Amino acid sequence: MGYQGIGKDFRADLGFMPRVNVQNPYFFTTYRWVGEEKNWWREFQVGVLLDYFEDQDGKFLHREFRYLFRYQGILQSFVGFDGYIDQTFYNGKKFKVAHYTVWASSQPNADLSFGIYTFLGDRVDYANTRLGKRIQVNPYLNYSFGRHVRMSFDHIFERMNVEGDRLYTANISQGTVIYQVSTRLFLRSILQYVNYGYNPENYTFNIDPKYKKFFTQLLFSYKINPRTVLFIGYTDNYYGHQGIGLTQSDRTFFIKIGYAWVI
Repeated sequence: MGYQGIGKDFRADLGFMPRVNVQNPYFFTTYRWVGEEKNWWREFQVGVLLDYFEDQDGKFLHREFRYLFRYQGILQSFVGFDGYIDQTFYNGKKFKVAHYTVWASSQPNADLSFGIYTFLGDRVDYANTRLGKRIQVNPYLNYSFGRHVRMSFDHIFERMNVEGDRLYTANISQGTVIYQVSTRLFLRSILQYVNYGYNPENYTFNIDPKYKKFFTQLLFSYKINPRTVLFIGYTDNYYGHQGIGLTQSDRTFFIKIGYAWVI
């Protein structure tokens, strides 16, 4: 249980504060079961959260009721479930929002970890000030080939419907490979592909029905001494739209030296 109040003129120049002019009383409680060392489960947890937001003048902004479940087990496995029943105010309208998030992960050994995150339920279409239905699925995989090479891959699929018809579909894939040559030297490669498909008939403004992007980055890093690091890299970008395939728009070579001053 607690309360947070942030005034209209508050500034957080040295930190991140997403909202000012807000009052936020909240209540959070959980109950936890801890298993024995030889059990197939390590921990179970259930809880509820009540959150309420209004501005300093008492105008309603957001109310959230969340119930949660957590599981931890063998092979460093984890499962989480959160259910939300919210009410939120945006652009002069009040929306009732109900959705669920489920995620699971495991690290069976030192080299391998994987997991998935999912979202299902109501979501505000902020661009058009309407309520819609959204589904999101985000699997990921990390694997180490010995002590020097590490690979990671993740993909995000997202689809949103408004008034029973598709608003957009999004697919974002990214792969990263890091070769740690030594404690001072590493090489990194990143590939990212973005593919958005929009339904222009379901928007209140003009929008291109397709957007694609392909991004590549190669990075060389060498630590000259504990205070000095050298970076040499290359990036390029490809873009595509309706009727236009992926076309290279730019490429960049860069060199950077970082030095830590001690005063």
